[in-house]
Parts: sequence; structure tokens; C-alpha cells
Amino acid sequence: MEKSAVESKVKEQVKVSNPLANINGKWSVKPCRKSWLHTINPNHDGNTIFSGAQIWIVAARSASNPDVVITGLSEEEREAFEKEMFLQAGALSPYNLKFWADKKNAIKIPKDGLTLDCDNNVKHKLWFKILSASKRVAKGKEDLAVNSIADVLLSSVEQEAKFDSEKINTKTKAYVKFSGMSLQDKINYLKVFNEGASKVDAITKPDLIEQTLGNIVENDPQEFLDTFDNPYFKDYVLLEDLLSKNIISRKGGKFFITGGIEIGISKMQVITNLRADDFQETKIGLIAKLNATK
Repeated sequence: MEKSAVESKVKEQVKVSNPLANINGKWSVKPCRKSWLHTINPNHDGNTIFSGAQIWIVAARSASNPDVVITGLSEEEREAFEKEMFLQAGALSPYNLKFWADKKNAIKIPKDGLTLDCDNNVKHKLWFKILSASKRVAKGKEDLAVNSIADVLLSSVEQEAKFDSEKINTKTKAYVKFSGMSLQDKINYLKVFNEGASKVDAITKPDLIEQTLGNIVENDPQEFLDTFDNPYFKDYVLLEDLLSKNIISRKGGKFFITGGIEIGISKMQVITNLRADDFQETKIGLIAKLNATK
């Protein structure tokens, strides 16, 4: 048998004999619940928690039996942890409420988070198991999207690094797109983005347009790019122009061509109709009216 094959077999035997060997990798633990200050400024010190503050995670008591805590440990793992950490037998038992209630055994997570080294630190392995069993901890970004009570995000450092790299690439693409836009391109974009919430037009000062769009690129580059990638982007710009000139009007949730002809009950339906072959003559007429206002 080759040396590499022997080493692999030995490693597998170790994993079987030591259940803690299966708890490995490097993991990031960070506060994730946004505070009200985040709505004012995403970069505010208190956007999650303030510097110097901590979130404490402990093994929670069972809802069905308050005399039991949820540790996330199998019997084999409990015994192995007690041995590795030189604890008394039964110290990590789910019935040892005194141990789990002791504040010195809480996992204390600061604003900048923690990195768990489950390859080399047995206490970090235990923390990983407790965090994985807690309802207050989102297990990855997909879980975070649906976990409304999560205070902390547990994710792989490797996955975090990949996410950060993709985020940087996205922002770079967004800034390249932004730098190539004319003033009119920027005005058109803001007419469409977030249902035109920015309220800009041809008389808005260029500096304000630049700043408004720059903030979108900086804070949400993916949404910035997604708006451009929308195949109906130009149609939405046209519709906003027609609405601003009252060539198309909106009444009671319905859209009408001036004169009373109903053209849809939503912006998407209006756009779909204007794209239809039997609406092309109408569309040409609407564009002609729009051009006459310039």
C-alpha cells in the first residue's frame, strides 16, 4: 500500500475514534442584526452594536423542558470535549444548568466579530457546536435571509473571503459603468431606479445627480447593475417621460393615454402593450408627442 493511502486510512481512523476531528475549518462569527442607526447611516458605529459592546450567546434552555439546555452535542462529542478540556465528567451535560448559566461560559461576540479556528482550538470547536445549535445564530447568508431573529451570523471564513472578493468585483464593475455615463444617462437612470424616488429631472443640478447616483453605486452596486441589466430599462425610461409630460396619465391605479384610452393597470403591463406589434402605431404617436415637448 502506498504511503499516501496509508496516511489517508490513518486519518479516517482518527476521525472515527475522535468525533472532534470532524469539527474543523475556520469560521467567522459576526453581529448581523441591523439597528435603527443603520437606516440613518450604514457606516454608523451602532449600525449593529456599538464598539465595546458584546453579544452573548449561551446554550438556550429547551422550550419543552426548561431543565434541559440545547448544547448541540452528541454523547460522544460531550465526552470527548470534557476529556480534551480537562473538565469533570458530566460538566457539559445538557442537565448541568449551573455550568451553562455561568457567564464565564457565554460566547462573547464583539462588534468586529470572532474567528473560530476549529482546526487547532478545542474551545472554538465547542463554541462552533453551541452556535450551530442556537436559534439566535444564522448559519450562512442564505439562512440569514430567512432567519428574522438572528443576532449573529456564523459563516465559513473561506466563503466570506469569496463573498468579499465578488463584492469588490461587483463594485468595480458598477463604478466602470458609472464613469461611462453621460449626464442624460444618469438622469434617465434615476427616473427609473426605485420607482423614481430620487425625483430628478433636466433642471436638477448636475452635482446633486452625480452625488445621488454615486451613493447608489457605493451602497448597492449590485442593484445599480441589475437596473441596467433589466431588459425593459429603456421602456421604463420612456414611460416615465410620457408620464412626466402627462401624455400618459395614471388614475385610480390604471394608466390612460390622454384622451381616455386605457393602456394598462401596471407599468409592466403598459410596457408590454407598447411593445406589442398592434401597438406600434400608437407608440410612434406617443413618442412624436413627447419629442414635440422638447
